[in-house]
Amino acid sequence: MKRVFFAFAMLIAFCTTTFAEKVIVDKIKDGFRIVQTERTPHVFLVGGTMNDGAVSLDCWQKDGVKQYSIVLYFYSEYNIEKGSKLLLKFNNDEILELYSSSDIGHVWTGNAFAQIPVYFVDYNVTLEQLNKIMTQNIVKLRAETFSDHIDGKVYGKKFTKTINKDYGLIEQALKKEVSLYDDF
Repeated sequence: MKRVFFAFAMLIAFCTTTFAEKVIVDKIKDGFRIVQTERTPHVFLVGGTMNDGAVSLDCWQKDGVKQYSIVLYFYSEYNIEKGSKLLLKFNNDEILELYSSSDIGHVWTGNAFAQIPVYFVDYNVTLEQLNKIMTQNIVKLRAETFSDHIDGKVYGKKFTKTINKDYGLIEQALKKEVSLYDDF
């Protein structure tokens, strides 16, 4: 039994340590420059279960105008639709509302040993809201689903630190020129 538990713990550790802190997409598509950061796991605990959630920050830029979105990742499927609210609670009890810009989607990640479905949803965030998130500590989140909501308790200051890190990575990437012809 100890060997099974150890093997399972090693698999989980291997899967979660493969997420580095870096830009994973930087390309031109349909006239937009898209910069996406790699998700940071173990940012919040979903609904008192053993289900950790992850977060990342993405940016779309066209004609010098940037649009940011916070992306939440879940390891269970929830029915989150376009326009659904995300409530972010700061440590001073102030609440910030964001709205999803797409329905929940999913990707398969993992390694040679296991393929894991990861569900994600992105929420538009203005630069003013982003600055507030980066300067104040998020302690809790609530995502509206089709029929209910899910709560997440944030681990320490990890949400704020992750968004700060991702913002820095995006701004650094945007200093470089990118072309549709790159790596053609």
